[in-house]
Amino acid sequence: DPNQQEANKLSHTPILKKPMTSELGCVTPWLICSGARWSEKELWHHAGQLAIAFTHNDSFNCLAAKVVVIDQDWPQADDFINKLRTILQQIERPASYYPGAQSRYDDFLRAYPTDSVEIIQSTETPKSIDVPSLPWTLIHIDSTSSNYALQNEAFAPVLAIYRLHADNDPEQYLQQATRLANTHIWGSLSCTVLAHPTIRKNNSQAFDQCIHQLRYGTIGVNLWTAQCYAITR
Repeated sequence: DPNQQEANKLSHTPILKKPMTSELGCVTPWLICSGARWSEKELWHHAGQLAIAFTHNDSFNCLAAKVVVIDQDWPQADDFINKLRTILQQIERPASYYPGAQSRYDDFLRAYPTDSVEIIQSTETPKSIDVPSLPWTLIHIDSTSSNYALQNEAFAPVLAIYRLHADNDPEQYLQQATRLANTHIWGSLSCTVLAHPTIRKNNSQAFDQCIHQLRYGTIGVNLWTAQCYAITR
């Protein structure tokens, strides 16, 4: 009833009296533990689920993958990123419909030198609204780079690739990555840790300590945390 709606507005009488809350977002990290050798099938699988976590809904998700923390000394680091790149090239770019997406995207490009920014070339999805289809974009950073991508949630198709040096040592990596996630990456909603079964077996104490110390509401081990939130009791 439009008349009743107007009367409720004027009298400040809501129909729904349930309290409403919301979370404020997160620069969602994906920690890829070094120190083990993944098979080709395993690499493709994990690169694929990372791509889904990044591109789903054009990356307009509070738990979209936003920063990959990878050990530059892991012999398969470049192979993993190359597989991610190949997959992204095959994913069409949808309409970037969310308000402010272009502005936030441009802010990231201004924050980093052009040689740190990688634009992925992929086809554009047909669209019926007059908004841009922003490209999947990787920002390659390390400890010497601006921390803009660690402190600002893009809510746009931008994914930072943060390379640290941990000598391909799983315990060293887990310590560094945990500290980075807790102290330098904004937000605490969720994060994902990718760890080969041999790491969880042979370095169980370091792995368990990482999970215990990470200050996040939900931690996905070898899966995107969207699957965790989909589980109800």
